[in-house]
Amino acid sequence: MSTGGLISVGIPTWNRSHYVLDAVQSCLNQTYENLQIVVCDNASTDDTWQKLNSIQDPRLCLIRQSSNVGGAANSNTCLQNARGKLFLLLCDDDLLEPTAIEKLSKPFWEGFDGVPPGSIGLTWTPPMNVDQNRRQLWVTRSGPPIESPVSLMEGLFIGTRGIQFSGVLIRTADAKKYGGYDAGRHKMLSDSGNWGRAMLEYDHAVCVQEPLMRYTVHSETATSREGTAEDWQAWGEKLHEDFLAVLRSRGDSKGEERLARVKNHFMANLTVTVLMRYKGKPGWVRVFMKEMWRSRRFMLTPFVAKRMVKDGWKLFRLK
Repeated sequence: MSTGGLISVGIPTWNRSHYVLDAVQSCLNQTYENLQIVVCDNASTDDTWQKLNSIQDPRLCLIRQSSNVGGAANSNTCLQNARGKLFLLLCDDDLLEPTAIEKLSKPFWEGFDGVPPGSIGLTWTPPMNVDQNRRQLWVTRSGPPIESPVSLMEGLFIGTRGIQFSGVLIRTADAKKYGGYDAGRHKMLSDSGNWGRAMLEYDHAVCVQEPLMRYTVHSETATSREGTAEDWQAWGEKLHEDFLAVLRSRGDSKGEERLARVKNHFMANLTVTVLMRYKGKPGWVRVFMKEMWRSRRFMLTPFVAKRMVKDGWKLFRLK
């Protein structure tokens, strides 16, 4: 099925031969067939490149970096080589369900619930979180079928929207407009910096409420490899500033006010996400408590207490 135009899926990868083939195959198995799948190997030292070359499919575009250029730059290579009208960046250990691209792209071609396609800036799906053995953990919270981008971002900040970049579809031109993924300013949040700013230029965002993507939670995820909680807070500050700048450029003062009010909740959620990586490691309780105190202005609040009561059980599902 390919009722619309060409859609590009970018898969940046590095030393993940045990995962990336499954990610690629999940794209090749899509019911929407008019695809370009751009896989950028970041100079892997394992057998990733050899295994990728064993796949024969004309929709596959393989690129190999001559040296490790970093995660954001490798993602930018995917985007720069994307020829489709729409673009999805898929992590190399995540999987798309067979109907994911078909259902995510439909609002861009046909509109949604009486809303024309041109007013829709983004579509997304709540992920099914799985462990490294693909054991199902939980489905992240979805949103209403259609809402304003400010409402979606506000929900992300307060933890009522579980959006992950592997489940986000946007226009390729919009992703390129903001220069791709800004590692210098947003670092590990560069994906949010891209789709978030692009989305905020539109009037609507659409959520396909069934989980069409499987997000792998394990010790090799980005939050486990890079930066302290303080680093993530600094990146979050810059991200928040840039979101407000887009709304300001649109003259959306009410949207600015809404996102400004939930900034501390956003910082708290970032902090908890990073701290979850320490669970089970020697001294993890001490680290957790120390960071809670250092970040007390937004961690020791009724909001965080409620979130811990509501979602604390997820800590015990992680190994």
